[in-house]
Amino acid sequence: MSYLLNRPGLRGRLTGALLHQSAAAAPLTLVLIEVDHFPLLNVSHGHAFGALFLEHLRQTLQEELGGRGELLHLEGAKLALLLPGTPIAEAVRIARRLVDAVAGLRVMTIDWQMVSATVSIGLASAPEHGVSSDELSAVAEKMLARVREQGGDSLALPEEADIAAIRQQRRQLGHCLEQALLQDSVAPYLQPICHLDDGRPLGHEVLMRIPDEGQGMIPAAEFVDDPEYTAALRGLDLALMAKSLSLLAELPRTGSLFFNLSLAALQDEDFLAAVTTLVDGHGIAPERLVFEIHAQELAADAVLLALLPFFTAWRQAGFRLSVDDFADSPEALDRLAELPLSYLKLQRGYVASLHANPAAMLYLDRLLRAADSAGIKAVASFVENAELAVWCRTLGFEYGQGYYLGAPAPPAGNG
Repeated sequence: MSYLLNRPGLRGRLTGALLHQSAAAAPLTLVLIEVDHFPLLNVSHGHAFGALFLEHLRQTLQEELGGRGELLHLEGAKLALLLPGTPIAEAVRIARRLVDAVAGLRVMTIDWQMVSATVSIGLASAPEHGVSSDELSAVAEKMLARVREQGGDSLALPEEADIAAIRQQRRQLGHCLEQALLQDSVAPYLQPICHLDDGRPLGHEVLMRIPDEGQGMIPAAEFVDDPEYTAALRGLDLALMAKSLSLLAELPRTGSLFFNLSLAALQDEDFLAAVTTLVDGHGIAPERLVFEIHAQELAADAVLLALLPFFTAWRQAGFRLSVDDFADSPEALDRLAELPLSYLKLQRGYVASLHANPAAMLYLDRLLRAADSAGIKAVASFVENAELAVWCRTLGFEYGQGYYLGAPAPPAGNG
């Protein structure tokens, strides 16, 4: 791909484009594109073919665009298209042509199979659907999710009611986060990570939940990726850790707590200092805490090189580190091996297809060997039934996480 960006990179590019278009009093449309069921394609035909397919897809999109707009590769099988000076009606016509063009794409494997795929597309346009990068991204992501839920191979454009609902949801969410900070009501939910041979817990992942004013609990997935809430998230993360650290006394001395850590938090020296002070105050050995970075944040080599000092700082402070939702090739693990990692969690699609797809077994076997060579322990995520647990254990996974092994739940006595 011509560009490889993570979420902060897209935000910066989109912010610059919005400033330029605002000065020119011209519209700007954001088009998010994602290949449907791409993990299955990768598992079935290998990551080398997956990369080849994405290159053919990029060429197909570029040819259809005819030089119009800027096509950006975000991570995995997801792309963004910026269409400056393009009214939304014209952007919809362009997006429909892209959907049709990809549906007609065929790429041949080395064993003469013709492979095809489809895409899901979500659109949002400034100024109709928002005037900031955060607003546009939120709307386009909602539309993309809607198409995926409906089976893909289509596009979605927000209507006026969608925009009103999204804005109301964001206002309500911002209020709930503010109240959680003021009232110290953030709640830890624990999901066990277990030894697959006998079910003993290695530790627990700590999942953040926020009260929704008597209407249930809001999972962190609803807001952790939205830059609008970055400042609030720092305080909520510390509050979550403070409430969770006391739980370590109830776990075996080797038990660990796994926390999700954003890329911004990883690079925040003040946040690291605050976490260190908090852990020291509880008299807890820092190696019992594992911080997980999402794999898509580490998509570009340049990003990895820039992040190495921050990974090293957290490791030197005694904390352990993990990469979550990994979905790349075993060879790509060589890049991550330069980071001081202790664990690696697999993306859902690979484990879920394990029992039905022999190619998934070969991929996971190679990945486990690569992880072992790098001194990294691989964790099978989304182990949802006994059959998958047996498959993963047989293949060589030492640890697993999923509803079969234990659902997220508040600590005993707090539910």
